[in-house]
Amino acid sequence: IARVIADRSTGTKGGTNLMGDALANSDEFARAGLPLVCCPGVAGWQSHGTRMAQGNANIAKFARVARANGAEGLLNTDWGDYGHRNSLGASMHGFAFGAAHSWGGAQVRNRHFTDAFAFHAFGDKTGKLADAIRALGSHPGGELYHTLIEPIAPDPRWRDYMIGYRRNDSADARLCGCGHRGHLEAYASATAVIKRASQALSNGHASSLAQRVAEGAELTPKLLGAEAEAGDELSLKIILEVAEAMGVGIVNLLHTIDPNGVLLGGAMTFGGNKTELGRRFLARIKQEVDHRAFAVLAQRTIIDFASLGGDAGYIGAAGIARVEHLKH
Repeated sequence: IARVIADRSTGTKGGTNLMGDALANSDEFARAGLPLVCCPGVAGWQSHGTRMAQGNANIAKFARVARANGAEGLLNTDWGDYGHRNSLGASMHGFAFGAAHSWGGAQVRNRHFTDAFAFHAFGDKTGKLADAIRALGSHPGGELYHTLIEPIAPDPRWRDYMIGYRRNDSADARLCGCGHRGHLEAYASATAVIKRASQALSNGHASSLAQRVAEGAELTPKLLGAEAEAGDELSLKIILEVAEAMGVGIVNLLHTIDPNGVLLGGAMTFGGNKTELGRRFLARIKQEVDHRAFAVLAQRTIIDFASLGGDAGYIGAAGIARVEHLKH
């Protein structure tokens, strides 16, 4: 079949997996006289930086096989497996690496390529840009990609990578409403608070909540706040556990997008700065951030309650819509 189509087609062999068999039968294309183009990927799918070691090794291998089989050349790609777009900034290094291996082959000094790329492409003489490229290339991840490059993930398969679904992968992690375990929402949402309190009461923990519920009160975060202020230990414990989880989530945000500040809005702020419980809630959040975050981020990032309180969410959404409208 290859011989029949050789006069009218070009064969392509592509892949991003160094250990795969994408190149296994490249010589068959050459023997059949079929023009061959090898298509290595830069290994930057759904990531803020390429998987540099994998991508570079893959590209170099494709270039060697292409040259040995008389290929027309390399078609260096940054394709994504699920139709998402890739960041050009994450792919440029791989494109240049592929071009170098297409032209230079074994003469390419792989160990020094990133420094040469940063210098010739961007004029960086300090080496700092090259260090940043290497850092991003050794720590690729989906969280930053979906936060900054493709912030609204249309495919629910990638919902787990969003900041609100940051994982705790332990086997006994709490079950989230989406059906997966360990997401932040399973620890720091109003639903989680109610579920945690309900389980504690079912297990026989002493609490004034039991009497209030028996009297017909609805089990809500607001009820837990009232009982905590009245001295109920279980209510206070659960609220501070929520603060701890919020602190962990905020650290993930700080390490991902480096914001100037984090404002906590919504209904579950336990009175905010107006109450002792609200101030204690915020203090526990900050304590967890100080414990887990890079020191410079913890020191300079403002963490406080939003002055708009429970209205912050929809007013912020309206503000975003207004900004987008004014662009057009």
